[in-house]
Amino acid sequence: MTRKCVVKHWDEIGIEHSITVNAESLYEAAVIGIARLCPSDLGGTDAFQGTIRVEIHEEPTVHCVSVKKLESWLRSRGKTPAEQAKKSGLRKLLPK
Repeated sequence: MTRKCVVKHWDEIGIEHSITVNAESLYEAAVIGIARLCPSDLGGTDAFQGTIRVEIHEEPTVHCVSVKKLESWLRSRGKTPAEQAKKSGLRKLLPK
């Protein structure tokens, strides 16, 4: 799956350069980023030393939960002691 990635590199004097690319993997994003940030006539990969940062920006996931279902889930018994404790703590967060 192709994801939007921001590829960043800091040059030898500390200036940050970044570009947004679409890629299916970390390494693909890094290669495309290098190719776009430093074309071959500017020194190619020899101009890149150190680390290249790749940030993956995925589309947000949105869920809608009815308050009644949420309350029902909170009232139900947890399947494990840890889940029971978690629900107990969450119940305390809600106003009465």
